[in-house]
Amino acid sequence: MSKKILLFFSIISIFGLYADKIHADSSDLPLIIFTVPDLVIESGRDSILLPIYMDNFFDTIAGFQFGLKITRPDLVKFDFINGGFDTAGTLTSGFQWVDVVDQQGDQSVIVFRCIANFAFIQPYYAGFPMQEGGVAVNLLLKTVNDYDTLDNGSLLNIVTPFDFVDPNGKSIGIVQAMITDTLYYKCTLWVGGECASVALVSPDTSDYDYVVTHDTTYYYLDTNLVISHNGSLLLTPFFLNCDNDGSQELNIVDLTCLVKYFFKEVNNNVCSNIDCDADKSGETNIADLTYLVNFFFKGGPPPK
Repeated sequence: MSKKILLFFSIISIFGLYADKIHADSSDLPLIIFTVPDLVIESGRDSILLPIYMDNFFDTIAGFQFGLKITRPDLVKFDFINGGFDTAGTLTSGFQWVDVVDQQGDQSVIVFRCIANFAFIQPYYAGFPMQEGGVAVNLLLKTVNDYDTLDNGSLLNIVTPFDFVDPNGKSIGIVQAMITDTLYYKCTLWVGGECASVALVSPDTSDYDYVVTHDTTYYYLDTNLVISHNGSLLLTPFFLNCDNDGSQELNIVDLTCLVKYFFKEVNNNVCSNIDCDADKSGETNIADLTYLVNFFFKGGPPPK
């Protein structure tokens, strides 16, 4: 019996929201550089701003989304106060829709999504044009516990979904590829000259009756066109300048401790940590004592 060839074609897009694509090859300059910075933060802090930087060499960006994962949620988590983000002064400050989703419900993985405009909402905002070094959005972090030792194992990793779109709805930096998968089948039951049942056989055998070819077209983000950089977190112990009694707050005892320090009368049971460079001159001297007096009694600024 002659072999029958059945061809089936299916199209699967991993970026299903955007069917269009930008044709580009790896020799092109990057379209977007997306950067999560390295941060040094003190333990015991809430609502720490995490700026997300974006260099845009394309044209206009009218929407984008990205996932961000904290690999050490026992140290740091996303802070969802006021929605978990701050767009003031950022590239997305004029966007009509901005959203942050707690993907796993434990504040360790978020998805940020934004759209510059909806057609039915006025005024129209196209998005942000080509620019370098801008802050796309500020996310909020908080430390979970107080730690007495340094820890640099907390990483901020960019995860999917991760894509960008122009004002015409076309994806930026998306390229096309095709995978052909060929399957071989042998008929295991013939009924009246028709095959009633088939079984998948090895492609190495010549004993088959049907060849089924799947051509799968998919779209992916070209990492030569959209370059991303993960960020890291360095968690340091909480330090309050001029907290001379170790109470983790500034009070009149800290001033008394500094006075005793200069007169060599420090009581180590109370003044546990004489470390007061209030004016950041590089040393502890009488100017720091004057600085504290102004702070406590004359409305001066707190220690730097």
